This record gives sequence, structure tokens and C-alpha cells, in this order.
Amino acid sequence: ERLRRLDRLPGLPRVTQRWAQEFFHDLAGEASSFPVWQGELYLERHQGTYTSQSAAKRNNRELETLLRKVEFAASLAGDPAAYPRDDLERIWKEVLLYQFHDILPGSSIRRVYEESGARYDALRAELTTLLERILARTAQAVDTSNARRPLVVFNPLSWDRRVWVDADGSTRPIVAPALGYVVVDRDAPPVADHACPTATATAIENEHLRIAFSEDGSIISLFDKRQNVEYVRSGESTHHYTIYHDLRDAWDFVPQYRTMPSERLPLVSVEPFAGDSEAGVVQLYRHGASQLEVRIGLTAGESLVRFSCKLDWREANRMLKVAVPVSVRASEASCGIQFGSVRRPTHSTTSWDAAKDEVPAWWADLSDATHGIALLNDGSKYGHRVKDCSLELSLVRSPPYPGGVKVEKDDPEYVKKAFLDIGRQEFSYALLPHAGSAERGEVVRAAGELSVSACQVPAESHPGELPSSWSLASVSDPAIIVESVKQAEDGDETVLRLYESTGGRRRVSVRVSDATVARETNLTEEDPVDLDLVDGTVELDFEPFEIRTLMVRRHPS
Repeated sequence: ERLRRLDRLPGLPRVTQRWAQEFFHDLAGEASSFPVWQGELYLERHQGTYTSQSAAKRNNRELETLLRKVEFAASLAGDPAAYPRDDLERIWKEVLLYQFHDILPGSSIRRVYEESGARYDALRAELTTLLERILARTAQAVDTSNARRPLVVFNPLSWDRRVWVDADGSTRPIVAPALGYVVVDRDAPPVADHACPTATATAIENEHLRIAFSEDGSIISLFDKRQNVEYVRSGESTHHYTIYHDLRDAWDFVPQYRTMPSERLPLVSVEPFAGDSEAGVVQLYRHGASQLEVRIGLTAGESLVRFSCKLDWREANRMLKVAVPVSVRASEASCGIQFGSVRRPTHSTTSWDAAKDEVPAWWADLSDATHGIALLNDGSKYGHRVKDCSLELSLVRSPPYPGGVKVEKDDPEYVKKAFLDIGRQEFSYALLPHAGSAERGEVVRAAGELSVSACQVPAESHPGELPSSWSLASVSDPAIIVESVKQAEDGDETVLRLYESTGGRRRVSVRVSDATVARETNLTEEDPVDLDLVDGTVELDFEPFEIRTLMVRRHPS
């Protein structure tokens, strides 16, 4: 009606209502004269949605990971008839429904999160039961006769990974093969192949890193012993928890929040801990009625600093961020996104640079020509700031609208009812110092291992038709990631979706066990093209960030 009234108004362009298909068809004839935009189409608003409603974001990520694990486990089992196709399709569709605007962005009303939260819990329980049943059935078919007290460790990632397993109260590292499993004997004597990390209230150390803390809990030294590099700027400290005023809604926070008064979260206690494979400190912070417990740990033989957090948040109209200013100087940061990464400015030289004050990412990395450091998280936090050679992660924000409800201020639960994300939550993040670029430091792999755990299934000692160690598939180049393994939508072939993760061109070998036929399809598993398969291996050329889909028949027809 408005368009009809404005149709012949002087000074306004003529507007015709037509189908979108007709519109784009008309544009096609002029396409050669259009300017081309290269780079990210960054929306300079709604930056608060990267953090709002933390529970919904965590639930979504956990369900995505569980679905992927079930698909992998059911494909690994190798019985097409037992593949839970109907259950997976039903659950995937419901999880995708909750990604709809405004649910996953965190800008829906409270009722939406109460109802979707209950459904997430039900789906999580269903998927967990389904995964346990599939893995137990597979473990029963594995030959575990060489182990007195077997443990079958399943690895859903596409590279060999180091996994710590528990054996009579002690832990030991084992290597689980790519997209496969290995049998471990929990009664086998431990192999002393690592030095135990050490910890005091003011320092923790392992073979690779040495970390020192100040009295306020911040880090005054993060020293990489392999590279002989100090990651904390001279005379400064890093890893600060800061509370900012957050005076907008679930969509946005005011751009000037950093110019308003802010407070560092005060440290109230520190307790060191040490075990046979991990050592660290537990820091306790308090602010008013809010409390943050942070377990900072170093594991033997690793370069990852883990921060496991338990937060009880009671602050209204406030935002909590953790900041890690570092000694690395770089004009751009690499930010992990789906199927690749994007580079974003660490400065505010232009208005466009300044607008990217908060950016969405799965991880963020600052690197120069010789070394770098990445900020990773478990997949539940997405709001990052990468300005001024500092890596920051938004942990929680508590605006009132639209997730809060109208309630009188004298209500004992006024803050909990009227503001978002009030209450308890758990999350983890990590710092990864590394040599060279994010690609050389294999940041994508580290991020995957932090958010996707291995599956450990106790078993009885018995013979079986499956070998004691087996890998469904592997790739020759660490830059190529197998994102998913599943059964074909139409048929019983195994589908592998791979992507190039670093932005380079690569020729790689992809090996699939028991493969007899290999074809490449599009993303919807259509238009198959036959591939040369030699001894279960195909050769593929990847363009930067390219996604490719393989459909493999693993057993003779």
C-alpha cells in the first residue's frame, strides 16, 4: 500500500513490485558494469548478538558436535542398515530450527529460550544415548584380546591426535588414529615419556611454557622456551578480566563503552594444583554478588594454556570481557569462521576499520613473520576484539531486552528475571603460542581438539572381527580438514566433506579404508563424477578455502 501511494510522487524513483527472480534476471544483462566488492560484508551493527544468550549458543554448538559424532560413529560401524538416518534427520532439522533469527543471535524473548532450552536438553540426552549405543556396539566387534582391561578410544577428528586416558587414577598419553579408534590396555604399565608440570601460587611450567602471575591474578610472563620468546609486553601484564557498562539491548552495546568507567575483576584467592600430567592454579574472583572461578592449567608436552571457567554472574547492564594484550605486532588478525578464516584489522585507521570493534569468530590469532599466539575457545563464545595487538573475548553480557521480563525492583529475583544471562555457566578457552603463522602453528587443529573431545569406551577382553586399531580415512596435508563423515542421503555410500583451511592451493592424497569406488559430488550430493581410486586413495587439488564432497563405496556391491 505504501509503494502504491508513493508510485508517482515527485522526487522519488518509480517502483514496481515483481518476483525476485525477474529482478535478478534483468540485472544479469548489466552485470559486467557493476563494481565488485572484495572481502567481508561486515554488518556495522548488532555486535552484541555474538555474545547474548550464552546458553543458547553453547547448546547449539554442543548439539552440532554431538550430531557430527553420531554421524561419524555410525559411518565407522560400517553397517548401512543400522545407520540412524531418520533420527539424525529429525534432530538436525530441529537444531537448525533453533538457529533461526532471532533465536541463536540471542535476541528473542525469554519464552523462546525456556522452550528451546528444554528441547536442547532432550535432544542432547537422545543423541548421547544414541552415540553410546553405537560406540558400544562397535567396541564389542573390536579385537581387544591383547588387553587385560581394554579401553577403546574413538577419534572423530581427521588427524592423529594425542589423548590422555585414565588408568587406575593416573593418566597416560596415547595416539588415536584419524577418524578411527585404538584399543588401550588400562593395566599396562605407564610409559614415562613426559615430565610432570609444576605449579606454585605464582607460576606454572612444563617442557614448553613458563607462566608467571602477578598479585592481581594477571599474567606478567608467558615465555615460550622452545622459541625463546616472551609474549607479554615489557613492563606490562596480560590476561585481564574487565567489567564494562552495557547500556543497550541484546542486539547492540554502545560503541563508546570503553570510554565509560570500568572495573577489573578483583582476585580473592589462588590455589595451586599438580598431577601426573597437568599442573596449574585455581583463581577465584569476586565482584559484588558475582563470582568467577578459573582453573588455569598446563598439560605435559603441550603448548596450550587452558582456562576452565565457572561463572556465577549477577550484574545488570554489564559486560565481562577477558583481554590478552601481547608482544606480537601485526596489522591484521586471522579469525576462524566456518570452512576457513578471514583477516581483520588490528587498528582503526579508517572508519571501516574502526567499525570492526567486535567481530564474530571461532578463534583469533595474531602472528608476525616469526611467531604468533591464538585465542581459542570451546565453541560457546563468539564475540572477539582484535584491536591494538590485543586478543579479547566477550564472556557474558546482561542487557534487559528482549530476554528479560517486567518485574518490580523490590522482587528478590529482580536481576535474574529482568536481565539476560544472569546465573551460572561454564566455559573454557585457551592460549596457543606457536612458531610462524596461524597455518604453521596448526591453529585450526588445536581449536578442533579443544572443542571436539575423543570418546572413550570401556570394554571386555575378547576377540573380534575388527582390528585393534583402525582409521576410516586420513589426509596427507594438515591444512585439509574432513569436516564431516556421514552416510549418503540417497544410498549407503559414505560421504566425506573436506575443506582447505588456510587459504592456499594444495594437492593432497585422501585415503579411505575399504574403498572400492570414489566419486565427487556437489554439496547436495548430486552430479557425481568418477575419481581415480588407487589402493583406497584419491588425489585431489584444492583451491583456497575450497569445499569438496566425496562419496565413497567402501564394500563391494
